[in-house]
Amino acid sequence: PNVMLKKAGLISAALGNKVTERKVWCHSEGGACFVYVLDAANREALISQIKPKLLALEGVEQLVEGKDFASLGFQTPDKDARLPDLVLSAKDGYAFSNEVGGEAEVVPTDAPRGAHGYAPSQPLMGASFIISGRGIKKGIVLDEMSNLDVAPTAAASLGLEMKNVDGRVLKEVMK
Repeated sequence: PNVMLKKAGLISAALGNKVTERKVWCHSEGGACFVYVLDAANREALISQIKPKLLALEGVEQLVEGKDFASLGFQTPDKDARLPDLVLSAKDGYAFSNEVGGEAEVVPTDAPRGAHGYAPSQPLMGASFIISGRGIKKGIVLDEMSNLDVAPTAAASLGLEMKNVDGRVLKEVMK
């Protein structure tokens, strides 16, 4: 995304990739990209200008605005001023980078699927869960579970109860 922003005149760079000025900056984390508008005086106009360009980039699955951050489990910008103005989510098979050099806005990647930063709603973000110990049944196979269930289940295996959490105890693995 930073290459596109450079082409749009919102990032200046010398010698291709040494940033000298930026009105907008994208900080990438693999499958996620956090977009910060650094020109506060023109924030709303710049957001309006870059949103369609960011959405048009090949490999962008979703663009989330600050008002919708709670849907990602983030705080909202009114509660934490350090948050980005926009968040991009990559399609499967794509990843974001912080590069500003060159002309290519999209380059091939060998990033592993299910790598850091991808939206947890993507099917490939599933992970393995192995639990063993006193109070745990042997040989149980779960088709699917939420990462939110790990802490309550671990607590229950220790004889503790976690109250007011989003996850649940995986009773099917408990003796």
